[in-house]
Amino acid sequence: MVLVMALVWFDFDTSSPGEVPKPTWVSPGTIRATTTDGVPVKTKVAIDAADSSAKLLMERQLNQVGLVLQNSKASQS
Repeated sequence: MVLVMALVWFDFDTSSPGEVPKPTWVSPGTIRATTTDGVPVKTKVAIDAADSSAKLLMERQLNQVGLVLQNSKASQS
């Protein structure tokens, strides 16, 4: 799954110069984790997807996206 998301993230920007694309938000909700030093952490997350196809892909795999975020937070101290 990470490889597929990476391919979408590296998609070339097709917007016009000076044009700011509108954010396409995906929210996996509240992420709870425990850091390596035992501190519980609760974080709300929203991800700006590159385009509608990236948003759709993340929404289909929302549990896995949440687990990736949880694991990355848990590895911090």
